[in-house]
Amino acid sequence: QFLPPDVNLVGLAVSRLGPTSFWAWDGEFTWHEEFADFQGGPAGMAFDAERELIYEVIGSTIRIIDPRERALAGQATSPLPADVHLAGHYSPSDVLYFVTASGRLILWSATNLFGGTATPVVAPSPLPAQPVRALAVSPATAIGHTTAALLEQPDCPDGGQLYLMTDPGGWFPGGIGNTPCASVAAVAFSPDFRHDSLLFAAVNEPPAIWRTVDAGRSWTPALATFEPGTRFDSLLISPKYAHDQTLFALTKAGLLYRSRDGGRGWRLLDQRLDRVALTQATDTTLNLFGTFNGRLLRSVNSGETWAETGATPNGEQLTLLAAAPADTPTLFAFTASGRFMRSLDAGVTWNPVIETSAAPVQLAIAAGPPEQRPIFLLHDRSIQASYDGMASIWSATAADEAGRFRPTAIALPPDFAATPYLYVGTEDGQVVRVRADATP
Repeated sequence: QFLPPDVNLVGLAVSRLGPTSFWAWDGEFTWHEEFADFQGGPAGMAFDAERELIYEVIGSTIRIIDPRERALAGQATSPLPADVHLAGHYSPSDVLYFVTASGRLILWSATNLFGGTATPVVAPSPLPAQPVRALAVSPATAIGHTTAALLEQPDCPDGGQLYLMTDPGGWFPGGIGNTPCASVAAVAFSPDFRHDSLLFAAVNEPPAIWRTVDAGRSWTPALATFEPGTRFDSLLISPKYAHDQTLFALTKAGLLYRSRDGGRGWRLLDQRLDRVALTQATDTTLNLFGTFNGRLLRSVNSGETWAETGATPNGEQLTLLAAAPADTPTLFAFTASGRFMRSLDAGVTWNPVIETSAAPVQLAIAAGPPEQRPIFLLHDRSIQASYDGMASIWSATAADEAGRFRPTAIALPPDFAATPYLYVGTEDGQVVRVRADATP
């Protein structure tokens, strides 16, 4: 790394097998060089025009260089994360700018290098620097997509903090209820969002299902009440919601509720479930799948009655169950032991896709013919893609580039064929968008 603060070029070079070389050159005749042993690699340089000094980072050490004397004026140990890079210095506020590997900007006063005690702070951002738990993207409207992000909230362990963004606007808090900890567990956009602008949110504290028609500026709670202590697991909405007004809500205790009036009233169904998934068959039948005690169940009458279709893979408990439409619905399951499985016959038989570790997992399924359907798998902070309905799977794709942001959540827009982007939430409160079609 190097920097031209004046007529001299100042820099350093790191060798894997030797000491670090610190040097200065006037571009013609005079060369100055010194050597020292340091741990770590080059991590940025910046010029302080007010003090006429260079700040040079190598590993966790910040060196202060006097370019006129070509001498070391001091050094300090950085309290910043190990993956930061020094991007610059702004003299009017005497602030050093550092950027993390995932793109977060951190501000730190340069006075710390001269006896000050200021604390590094994350630069102001529309989203807090907290892990994104879940993402949802609406169907496109005339002004673009609306994106919902649930962020972990330290003082609300049973849910997340909801933020919303409408293209091309910025993020703003969802603002549900009157309590400081709304504790949102799940959100779902209406498939007819272009016309009804509906977004639903399952809230744990106090337990309720809310709905908004103005992108979260105002909310209306359901008429039905839920038992105190109810903790929601997932919220699913019928693909033909515009006609049947049907939603389902699953709780952590395995209770399945159904609404047939657009989320206003809710009824507890008889069948207890560990996991639930739904999809609309090509004949418009609403298929509801669920698991309980290692058994796979199916309902074709919106949860009124259930029939056992087989066992879960090896009879294991599932951490994920998802369904995709086809003549015979395709199911995807992730087991507690870390096996990712696919069923092409609605759960009668299962075939392995990959065998991996037991870690947090999310699946984002695009619309399209089964043999060409894009599917993205987030597992243990890495993203893998398939463009043939998980008949095969790749990690070396454009979507995999988002892995450097330490992803924690993924989502696809319902109109992925027209807007082929994968939305990725990160460990430090960012949402990035990656072009993710097969040949971008």
